[in-house]
Amino acid sequence: MKMSGREGHRTVYALSQLLVLVGILVLCGLAWTGAAERGRAIARSYSVPVPRGFIILVDQKNRQIEQLRSKGGMVLVQIEKPSYENAFLASIVVVPDKIPRDINPQDKTACAKIAKTTADSLRGTVQTAEIVQLSDGEHCQYTARSQENTNRGATGTIFSTPEEVWVVTCNYDTRDTAAISACAQVVDGWNFE
Repeated sequence: MKMSGREGHRTVYALSQLLVLVGILVLCGLAWTGAAERGRAIARSYSVPVPRGFIILVDQKNRQIEQLRSKGGMVLVQIEKPSYENAFLASIVVVPDKIPRDINPQDKTACAKIAKTTADSLRGTVQTAEIVQLSDGEHCQYTARSQENTNRGATGTIFSTPEEVWVVTCNYDTRDTAAISACAQVVDGWNFE
């Protein structure tokens, strides 16, 4: 169950590049954001709750974000930056993924390997990697922390069916309990449509 091959590495690389881009757009304030919505955000084959204090990021001039949206993905961004020193806006990124068929993301060993591959690509360290029970079943979920900034954390959750795989990555300041709670709300409120 080794995660290898061009496809797996390209997917992880593309995910890491998108997460870096979202971070830059949010930090620089260059992104145009859509109207705040209450309730649920509905995509091609799933829906998620939009947590209080978050909006859906829409940047029609940004090719990467528009490509993500055209594939059914989405980005939710925190509206107000926390007041902590050197804080940053949290984001929740939903991307389609292509995990090789011989990898079962609901297997604990596979989950740990996926977590390590993802953390390595983001220059982070895996904190946890486990199969968790959410409202719609068991899923691989891992947490990572940046090696460069100990206040920068991420939680990844993999939702899969035999036809498709989605990865929800929450990026947050580890001191920001509201952002961590928003992440939990999104992953626990995930529904395949």
